[in-house]
Amino acid sequence: MSLNDGGMVCDFQDISQVASDFIDGVLDHNLLLHRKDPLVPALEAGGERFLLLDEHPTAEVLARLIYEACRSKGLPVSRVTLWETTSASATYTEL
Repeated sequence: MSLNDGGMVCDFQDISQVASDFIDGVLDHNLLLHRKDPLVPALEAGGERFLLLDEHPTAEVLARLIYEACRSKGLPVSRVTLWETTSASATYTEL
């Protein structure tokens, strides 16, 4: 991977902006549910905000979603680590 004119692979501000936009706009204050969750019909009927996922919304799945969002915006990310607590995290990387 080559460096840009600023001598960096990518500016951390660019990474932060893209990740924040996805996290704040898609994940934050949103109920994340597996597509087959029995609550879906009631939430739809009530006009509630939620995001359906093909997999259960684990930390591993969320790390992958953030990774994919960053890659889709052209960022050269190699992995994303999502921290649940100070001692528990999940990391996604493509092999």
